[in-house]
Amino acid sequence: MNSKLLSSLQLFNLISPALPIGNFAYSQGIEFAIEDNWLKNEDEIYKWIQSVLTHSIAYWDLPCLRLMQQAIINKNENELKKINETLLASRETKELWLEDQQVGKALLKLIQNQNIQFDDEFLNNPTVALGFALASTHYNMDCESILMGYCWAWCENQVAAASKTLPLGQTQMQRILQNLMPSIEQAIKTSMTLDYDSMGNSLPMLAISSSLHQHQYSRLFRS
Repeated sequence: MNSKLLSSLQLFNLISPALPIGNFAYSQGIEFAIEDNWLKNEDEIYKWIQSVLTHSIAYWDLPCLRLMQQAIINKNENELKKINETLLASRETKELWLEDQQVGKALLKLIQNQNIQFDDEFLNNPTVALGFALASTHYNMDCESILMGYCWAWCENQVAAASKTLPLGQTQMQRILQNLMPSIEQAIKTSMTLDYDSMGNSLPMLAISSSLHQHQYSRLFRS
């Protein structure tokens, strides 16, 4: 099989909602934002997701993922551990931290079963981005492709979580995803220009919604 085609197929598999890593169980605070009437319709859902993508994912998760991939290619394990630990430490609530740990560990175990080699120490403090970086280098995915896949998987999961809470119809969900595509492209372009000094991550309303979600009386999602 053509190696480029195989890499693309592996990317589709990695970002598939059917991947058994438990992403469906998490909403990253959007459930509380809907429950408390911060978000009441399709347009407000779109603006929330677009804002987190543009001001957080683009400036933190994506550059961390890019730097992890570079560290793996350069066989710099100390750098890889440093970035992974920094990314995990940046999660602003217990729920967001646990999500990265639990989904990240499930992803690492899955790719380990695909004979992707890594230090078992990473299973103690995993992140989702680390799993993406390890899989991307093993299957020779280029940087832009893996960043695109990470963004798409995150956006799709956010829209799916919103659809179960608000609810949204299938047509509305697809319209939100279509409208997010230019923002995904811009997020990737932004992330490619950032170094350690220009990276950053802080969205107070996301942290507040996640914190309050921990004490929400009735909920569908774990975060």
